Amino acid sequence: MCHSYQPITTTQQPPPQTFRHCHRPEQGAIKINCDAAVGLNHSFIAIVARDWRRDLIFSLSKRVETNLPLQAEAEAINLATCVAVNRGFENVVVESDAKVCIEALKAPTDAMPWRISTITADTLSWASRGQQFVFRWSPRESNKAAHVLASWCLGKNLSSCFGQEFKLPAIKFGSFLVISASVTIGKHPSSIHKWKYGRKDLVPL
Repeated sequence: MCHSYQPITTTQQPPPQTFRHCHRPEQGAIKINCDAAVGLNHSFIAIVARDWRRDLIFSLSKRVETNLPLQAEAEAINLATCVAVNRGFENVVVESDAKVCIEALKAPTDAMPWRISTITADTLSWASRGQQFVFRWSPRESNKAAHVLASWCLGKNLSSCFGQEFKLPAIKFGSFLVISASVTIGKHPSSIHKWKYGRKDLVPL
């Protein structure tokens, strides 16, 4: 089910966002990238929605009670689909770097991996509610915004909806992903500065 989230406001306007290998959707379409960051006892999933001009519409994070990567990735796709339906988006491209989850959406019900069969069936149920959905695998490099947001929210234990004023601009320099964003959570300012690539996640420096 979709839930309401409290917005987070920025204290300064960050520079433009830069990512490589992004696929621009057709005119009028909405593209939602989704990813998950897995912790010891739970995970955080994140979705980032852009229009066909690549302008940010919103981003959203949510805690899910699983520490299985495959289930967390399936939950992220499910959240993207649920939010798209509830917001009335009619032409939607959902991208994930979890190839198994994307392939499960195109497989017969009895061929779905059992750990994500219920989540996948629910995703397909949401997608059948009149909107036009395309589920597409995307390499991690193209899915970086959702990946960074999920990782950051896992570290902060934060579920929230971020509007257009909140962006996670990232520019890759060698083995580093430089983040320039400053946000206020309640009365407490919090800054994101620099993250280093790891095999499984991003580690704050």
